[in-house]
Amino acid sequence: MKEKLKKALLTLTLLAVTLQFSSCSTDDWWTAETLEGRWRIVEVGFGYGDCPYRPGDRWEFYGNGEFHSWGFNGFEEYGVWDVSNRTIYISFDAYEPSAITCYLRSIDDQYVAMDVDDYSFDSRYTLRMVRDGW
Repeated sequence: MKEKLKKALLTLTLLAVTLQFSSCSTDDWWTAETLEGRWRIVEVGFGYGDCPYRPGDRWEFYGNGEFHSWGFNGFEEYGVWDVSNRTIYISFDAYEPSAITCYLRSIDDQYVAMDVDDYSFDSRYTLRMVRDGW
């Protein structure tokens, strides 16, 4: 009886460990649809070079792959976007592979933090954005 109880307990322990390692991590639940919609920049952290964005500027990711940003002094950009392996690729020219790459450090339905390599401005900066409902 003791032997059967030990085997059952061992089996349950192994099952629990297996389920723990096979379940989705919290980093993998989001999809490209999580990014779709309007976002407002709430913080800009400078690494080097110029950053064309300021707190209060807005980005919008459309489900059809289009991108739109607008901000201070009438600054406005249109382009296309794609996302793969936690990295957003934004291009403003059909012949340009990627003007901006954004590594997603943190994301949920209402918040995103990213490290940005901006090849158009030869700069690197961080952006924190929140979902914008206007």
